[in-house]
Amino acid sequence: MAMDYVIHEATTNDASIIGKFVYSLLVEVEHHSPNMSEEFYSMKAAEFLQKSPPNYVFIARDRSGKTLGLITIGVSSAIYAEGTFGMINELCVLPQLRSAGIGKRLLDETKRFAASKGWTRVEVTATSEQINPRSARFYEREGFEESGLRLKFELRQKQEPR
Repeated sequence: MAMDYVIHEATTNDASIIGKFVYSLLVEVEHHSPNMSEEFYSMKAAEFLQKSPPNYVFIARDRSGKTLGLITIGVSSAIYAEGTFGMINELCVLPQLRSAGIGKRLLDETKRFAASKGWTRVEVTATSEQINPRSARFYEREGFEESGLRLKFELRQKQEPR
């Protein structure tokens, strides 16, 4: 039986549900941050959606309005990428609904959206060594290829939600 749901582009009104989903994902992957709270990530989701260059979030909801999953995309540009491209920062689906096709539909919507914007590519912000093997296989099945490593330098400090 196919699940009945729709995907739509998020607005700042969706910030609290985005924050909740991202927080849940970070807890699941045992991410450590001085700012670990739903409230903090909700505030950051609102900022994310208001930034320039623009950032985008697509949400999958069932017909009753329950959020089933979401994908967040930042916009970047680089000479190596030959222009503007999208960066998938988070892809979250309720654990009990994984492998139900929701993540694929969110990714397909991202690819369609990226093509409509004229972006040169879509990247994921983690290598297969940094994400769990199941997620890596998912992206590989969807045509993503390994493209180097990412390193980071933390500049942030603990912030209190406003």
